[in-house]
Amino acid sequence: MKILKIVFALVVCLYIAILVIAFLFQDKLVFFPQPLARDYRYNLSDSDKEVFIPTADGKLVNGILFHRAGNQNVVLYFHGNGGSLDSWQQTSEDILPLNCDLLIIDYRGYGKSTGAFSEKGFYEDAHAAYKFLIQTGYKPDQIIAYGRSLGTGVAMQLAIAEKVKALILESPYTNLPGLAAESMPYLLPQLLLRYKLNTLKRANKLQVPALIIHGTSDELIPVAQGQKVYNAISSPKKLLLINGGGHNNLSQFPEHFKGIKDFINTLPE
Repeated sequence: MKILKIVFALVVCLYIAILVIAFLFQDKLVFFPQPLARDYRYNLSDSDKEVFIPTADGKLVNGILFHRAGNQNVVLYFHGNGGSLDSWQQTSEDILPLNCDLLIIDYRGYGKSTGAFSEKGFYEDAHAAYKFLIQTGYKPDQIIAYGRSLGTGVAMQLAIAEKVKALILESPYTNLPGLAAESMPYLLPQLLLRYKLNTLKRANKLQVPALIIHGTSDELIPVAQGQKVYNAISSPKKLLLINGGGHNNLSQFPEHFKGIKDFINTLPE
C-alpha cells in the first residue's frame, strides 16, 4: 500500500510538472514563426511594396501591399500560426485574380515584425494594418478582412471593431482553448492557455456579410468548429464546405477560388 501511495504521489508530481512546463512554454506550442533578417528581400513586382507599419504600442509590423491598377477592393489578410511573409506572400496568387489588392502582414514575433507574442498585441497589429490602409487611401467599404486558421480569431475581432466590407474566415476555430482541448485535454488548456482568441463569442456581434470556408477532412481544426462559428453569425453568411479538403490544401480545390469570387461578386458596392 505504501509503495502504491509513493507511485501515485510521483505520478501526480510528474503531471503537475508537465502542466507547469506546458504553461511556461505555451508560446512554443502555439506559434511557429520564421524569423527574417531586416534586409531580407522579398520577390516582388514593381507594383508591390514592402511596408513597416507602426502600432499603437510602439512596435513595427512588416507587411506587403500588392496593388493592381483598377482593383476596387483590398483584402486584409491574417495568416496562420507558422512561417512568415517569405512563404505567405504566395497568397497573392489566390487573391489578385479576384481583382482585389492585398495587404498581408506578419504578426509581432514573426518575420521582420518587432515585439513579442500576445493576444492583445495581435489585435494591435491588425488595427494598425487597417489604419494603414485607410491612410493609404482605401475606404472602409473596400476592405475585406480575411483570416486563415490562427488568423480567423484576429480577423473576427477586427471585423466587429472596425468598419469593413465583409469577412472571410478559412478554417476557423471556436476559441484556442476549445481547439486545444480537442487534441490535448490532459494539458487543461481551458484553464491554462493564456491565448483565447474567442471567435465564437464574438460571432453574433458581426454586422457584415461573412463567408466561412472549411475542409471536411481538416486534420488540425475539425470542421465542426467552423460550423459552430457559422451558426453563431447572425449577419448575412455563406458556408463553403470543401469535400475532402484538409487544413493546408484548400486553395488547390477549384471550388475554393470560385466560392470566394462568387461571394465577393455578391457584395453590395
